[in-house]
Amino acid sequence: MTVLAAIAGLPQEVVGPFAEQLTAEHRKLRVFAKLPLSLAAPYSAAYLDELYCQVAEGLRTASEAKPIGRWELSFVLFFLNKPGDGADLVLEQFGLEALLIPLEANSVAQLLASQRLTRCLDALLADARRRLVTARGVLGVVEREVTNRENRTCVLLPLANFGSAFDEVRRYIQAAVHRGANVDMFERGLKEIHRRLLKNGEGYFIGQNGLVYKTPPKARARHGVAPSWGLGDHTNRCVIRGHLRFGAAFNPNFHYDCHLWRKGGNVGTRFPTCHGTETIKQGRSHVNIAPNDNIR
Repeated sequence: MTVLAAIAGLPQEVVGPFAEQLTAEHRKLRVFAKLPLSLAAPYSAAYLDELYCQVAEGLRTASEAKPIGRWELSFVLFFLNKPGDGADLVLEQFGLEALLIPLEANSVAQLLASQRLTRCLDALLADARRRLVTARGVLGVVEREVTNRENRTCVLLPLANFGSAFDEVRRYIQAAVHRGANVDMFERGLKEIHRRLLKNGEGYFIGQNGLVYKTPPKARARHGVAPSWGLGDHTNRCVIRGHLRFGAAFNPNFHYDCHLWRKGGNVGTRFPTCHGTETIKQGRSHVNIAPNDNIR
């Protein structure tokens, strides 16, 4: 399976050579989006939005070969781990759809300051090689979760509707590459988070407002629908998050049948959607919610 990679935060003089060498060393990895950024410049919403447009264009092209069903690709984002709160901004913009691979910024700044471009590139590539070893293991675990255990995993829960409890899952997975996690220990840690999340007597997760996130049996047809490119009010992010979770592709028809923990009432009226608005569902005993927060 092809791994598509985007690159954020590297300065102009190294981003191109880094992308070329990375692709040359890893046959199944293809850099499809990159946007240079001065070392002195912090990450901004405008910068990350521009990079996201590149990513969306590349994913749209890559997915044309299989417009229906699960995408046959993975998605990682290499980003220079700059001082300050830049990592949190990257996490907010890309932390659901991509597996994040941070690169050490200190050595880059020191080597560029002394005009040692070749050594700077070598340091970046060595860091990327080391982190890719961990990333492959983490991505393998996530892929198994979203394909083999989709109806029981905590990895596919919808962030906006499930609530803040899911943020522990997101931050744990995205921190794994940064800390060089052992794959077995990473998998055990994920199972422990899964165990701590609130569930009902059947083992289904309970999110905010007392909604139970029940999944249909794997043998039953899925009737969730990931948005199509350019459909209605949906954005590129709605489409991408309807197909990818932490870098791994999942079934875009997967969804949760949500009902109240204590049955007998309506599920509520207002639900956040994948494109940042609210939808109103009145008098409903259940509501269908997809991993990207698409509501049906």
